[in-house]
Amino acid sequence: MKHRAGGNCWEGIQSPQDEDVCLKHEEPRGECESCPRCPLCDSAMLKDALDKPIETKTVVVQPTASKTDRFLACAYPWGLEVAVEGEVDAAARFGSAFHEGLAICFGKGNKAAAFRIDWKRLAAKYGPDINPQALRERVLAAYPVLTAWLRQENPWGINFYTWKLRVECALTYDIEAGTARWCALPDESHEYTDRRPNELPGTADVLGAGKMVRKHIPKRVVDKRNTVLILDHKSGWAVGSPRESGQLRSLALAACRLHHVDRAIVAFLHAPHDMAPTVYADTLDASELEQHAADLKLANSRRGDGSMRPGPHCKWCQAFSICPTNAGALTEIRGAAMATAEDVGLAHARLADFRRRFADIDAMVDAEIRSWIKQHGEAIRPDGCAVDFVERDYTNLSQASIVRALGKLEGGRMIARLKKLGCIEESRRRELRVIK
Repeated sequence: MKHRAGGNCWEGIQSPQDEDVCLKHEEPRGECESCPRCPLCDSAMLKDALDKPIETKTVVVQPTASKTDRFLACAYPWGLEVAVEGEVDAAARFGSAFHEGLAICFGKGNKAAAFRIDWKRLAAKYGPDINPQALRERVLAAYPVLTAWLRQENPWGINFYTWKLRVECALTYDIEAGTARWCALPDESHEYTDRRPNELPGTADVLGAGKMVRKHIPKRVVDKRNTVLILDHKSGWAVGSPRESGQLRSLALAACRLHHVDRAIVAFLHAPHDMAPTVYADTLDASELEQHAADLKLANSRRGDGSMRPGPHCKWCQAFSICPTNAGALTEIRGAAMATAEDVGLAHARLADFRRRFADIDAMVDAEIRSWIKQHGEAIRPDGCAVDFVERDYTNLSQASIVRALGKLEGGRMIARLKKLGCIEESRRRELRVIK
């Protein structure tokens, strides 16, 4: 197709695929106020859009150990087929790289292994925005803390290295049968491909089984009951109590069933940005494990019954975009449909009211944040950044500031001169406004 040039935003474009942005106005091509549309490009782009098949990848939402808290909280999403989520955020990908770095060191059995890792290659594996140096520093800081804790610097004085530890191992718990088995690690899309009906699979970063040693007794007495260890690495900020973690409870339950024991030590290796790594640990006894098994069985029986329970867990749900509880907020603003001029006008008025209410809440919370920081100093965000007051210099030049400085008469002359010199650009744009 030969392009018809006409001094508009398609000028210099030889095909519809050459450029999506108007080179003249830096706006979406064909949407500029002063640019006439090109019929040839329009028809070609429409044909391409109609001919190109729409590929939408979907996945069936299935419970896993890491989703235990969501599984216990709400019955709605499980078994639904939903569109695959967009790109995984940088924090989650950094966490995956951090896990792999620790696993390499752990597998080699010494910190020196970290110095032989190609950190640039490992970081690039999880995305171009992963900083190799930051990844290296995080692993080198966390690994000695982990090994020291495993070598007796723990509340029980146990040398867990005598427990034949497994690293990055997958296991699954059958909710209905109450049994467990080893399974294959998840694939690149984090799906457990060999899962069976009613199973809850998961991956333990460190798993071991052995004899419990009571540290507080002068002559250490070996407890006849066996115990399992489940330890999970966390590179983010929010971890909570290990004994309250649904993920650790599910992994501990599966590990106890595999080793035929009734007690577990559950722990987090917490290594967030700009904080010293720490290991938090708790124990789970037989009654707590049995209660968790009953909770899982109840949640499994409610799958597909249509019940929904909104809460903080919703923001992590794969089915959030299609959930009726989420759609209700959209209906509240726009109504059932926008078919008439009155429908659109009503939606616009409701949206303005929603923004006003949100602005009031925003201002209130912002004032509370500022007041707290003035009294106590900097605050810490979940992403590791600090929030504090910083002195900055600003410069501002506007037509109003010129008038204020020079007066109405002289300021007007200066503005006219600046316009003549081309320092003040003039343009037109379309804005959505309420017309009385």
